[in-house]
Amino acid sequence: ARFCRFIATLDLPSSITVRQEILEGYAAERVLDLAEAVRADLVVVGRHGRAALERLLIGSVATRVVRGTTRSVLVAPEQVMVPPTVAPGASDDASAVTDHAEWAPLLAAFTSRNTGRHSLLAVSGSSDGTSAEERGYRLVRVSYDPSDPVIELVLGEPHGMRHIRRIVTDVVALTFVSNGEGRDRVLRITHRTGETVIGFVPEHDLMELPV
Repeated sequence: ARFCRFIATLDLPSSITVRQEILEGYAAERVLDLAEAVRADLVVVGRHGRAALERLLIGSVATRVVRGTTRSVLVAPEQVMVPPTVAPGASDDASAVTDHAEWAPLLAAFTSRNTGRHSLLAVSGSSDGTSAEERGYRLVRVSYDPSDPVIELVLGEPHGMRHIRRIVTDVVALTFVSNGEGRDRVLRITHRTGETVIGFVPEHDLMELPV
């Protein structure tokens, strides 16, 4: 029923016929088998890996399809969105900073104010369509090294073993977003190939975060 409702929203011309196939087994193998059976001109697969690594590396099913066929394959990336929990609100204050000389002290102060807060990381690459999202980790630090120059993000537990480290290069601007009370809500790092966004999850939303 969900599939039929989805097809109805596409408003396809009468010259196109949609046929539904329900197959059991490993997804990549069944897609490849069907593509060969119908002599497909094009195979289209979506990318919706749950983990950040899967999303950045296309996705396990999509990768197997690409490697397992000589037919044309189109990998459609999921839409990059800033999750509602970190999206700026109407009453928020936002300030963009493009002067590199200001970044190091601003990020040091940002880290001091927010270390230990539960965060959500969203990464998008406008040039290649890559995207990733991780949530539930705590902010450890955000720093700028003018000698490289790069911005380093570290999320995880301040004294734990699990960490996420991301190096951002070719940064164009930093945008700090705070609520009406001056509490940080979002840090948006704009770089030449996309954006990296760190947002903070409200305490009442922590029950929804994966372990």
